[in-house]
Amino acid sequence: MDTFTSPLSEPVVASSAYGHAEGGYIDAFIDLVADVTRYPRDILDADADLENDLGIDSVKRGEIFLAARRRFQLADELEVPAEAFRTIRSAAAALTGRNRPVVALSEGRDRPVEPVLAANANASADLLNQLTELVAEVTRYPADILLPDADFENDLGIDSVKRGEILVAVRRRFGLAEDFQADPSDFRTLEAVARMLSSVVAPIAALAPDTPPAGAIPVAEPTVLSRLKDIVARVTRYPEELLEPHADFEDDLGIDSVKRGEILLAVRDEFQLSTQVALNPEGFRTLEAAARILEELPVPKNGVTGLRHGTAPATAQAVPAAAAAPVEPVRPNHRRELTDIFADNGGRPFAGKVALVTGSGRGIGKDIACSLARLGATVIVNAFHSREEGEQTTAEIVQAGGSAHFLWGSVANPQHRKALFDAIEDLGGVDFFISNASNGLIGPFDRIDDAAWAKGFQTNLVGLHQCALRAAPMMARRGGGKIITLSTPVSHRHVADFACMAALKASVESLTRSMAVEFAAHNVSVNCVSAGAVYGDLIKKFPESDKAISYWTQKSLGNRLVYTQEICNFINFLLSGAADAINGSILVIDGGITIRL
Repeated sequence: MDTFTSPLSEPVVASSAYGHAEGGYIDAFIDLVADVTRYPRDILDADADLENDLGIDSVKRGEIFLAARRRFQLADELEVPAEAFRTIRSAAAALTGRNRPVVALSEGRDRPVEPVLAANANASADLLNQLTELVAEVTRYPADILLPDADFENDLGIDSVKRGEILVAVRRRFGLAEDFQADPSDFRTLEAVARMLSSVVAPIAALAPDTPPAGAIPVAEPTVLSRLKDIVARVTRYPEELLEPHADFEDDLGIDSVKRGEILLAVRDEFQLSTQVALNPEGFRTLEAAARILEELPVPKNGVTGLRHGTAPATAQAVPAAAAAPVEPVRPNHRRELTDIFADNGGRPFAGKVALVTGSGRGIGKDIACSLARLGATVIVNAFHSREEGEQTTAEIVQAGGSAHFLWGSVANPQHRKALFDAIEDLGGVDFFISNASNGLIGPFDRIDDAAWAKGFQTNLVGLHQCALRAAPMMARRGGGKIITLSTPVSHRHVADFACMAALKASVESLTRSMAVEFAAHNVSVNCVSAGAVYGDLIKKFPESDKAISYWTQKSLGNRLVYTQEICNFINFLLSGAADAINGSILVIDGGITIRL
């Protein structure tokens, strides 16, 4: 039986934050587990099984114990059963059972936390408190974990995109110019940011949250052009430095008509334009052209400088809503050759798109995620049991020049789903959702029990349905999107050992058709890719896999199985918009195997 060895040392002073009660120990252990695993604190239920519910393996539980030994000042002699570290509550009970108080978390750190004022007298407590509040708002982290010396990236997992959002929020909160830039070394911790601000901003002890301080760096009133640049950067998620005033949205930046429509909607909202003011999309080809249109509107909007009184030009004249010409429901890609579509942006046609691929730590899911990244999409890699592999997949994508974020969680768990899609909201939404996560028993018919059905149904059906319900409205706000589900041709046939999975995947196909109808109003298409036997690690886990591979190879019309890149290519075609008339379909890619089964 596994054991963790370590008795309690001499009694130490209890933390006022946690006290002596078991509840205090539970809070302390939740903080500790969150630090070690980097899991969101709100999913760490005290009674959740660390391995089965949270996917924390024995190695990681060992790390948790080592961290507990340091933080709670435990020595090295006494043996503690591994079962005591199955849940957070049982770990807390192991300590309280020895009737020892627990030290403050800050006292158990490897080095003492120096007060920020001691490190730099110019960084006032008020300034640090305001920065803590601001970072908590941007990241949605609990303020109590935002320690002054915690490294944004290494300790808190705040990536460069989120740090950019923090910088924008700092500019606004403290009245800095829009082009103000901070040295990366000054933007590593709250303490460093406070020191930096204290050197460039006048004393702000009495600063109201949204009021620029007296004596702060003068801020020019935003121009129409600068506000347009902010809008386009927000809608497309392009870096602002790419958005040159004269750059053509479509030809230079790859912003299609759908995305330009989103920009127009955002412009109407930002400049408070009436729906009766017609804005010709063709006039919005560049930032310069769009700014000229807005500047010539007859009435200044929202106090923006540069808008002049006068007669509205032809591109922005007031017209009755009923007189607007009908718009042909055709996207650009509907009439383009595939070679042209996939040549966009230097072979990155999905630039500006965000794709969620569940179950993408390994196998087919990983291949799909990497393929989308190579085509320019920002990929949200999601995994549960394969957390470390998911993080590795993300690192590989970034190292190859792509863009990716890793979000841990199980689609079968309601709390995990909420945290997953809340994080996606913070990233700006999603355009593509590839539902690859799956769970189903592969084995003899008489081994399928209640637990197997419950687990498989929760992942394959409930998880898919609930994730799609969160994703579709996000896609609608970005002009529409696409959902791809995955199935198998054996869902319509009898294949030994596949009864459970076949029934679950048949349900996925049925749900796909329903979602296609329900989400049409969101401009979201839904299709299912039904993949036959595929080369890879997964097929080797099947019962008598060598015999099965030989059988399926003989049945294939090409005497081979399917390659994962072929599945990726098929999915990429569906996502490209080249054939949006394919909707609610179950599309088989199996080399012709099922024709002869």
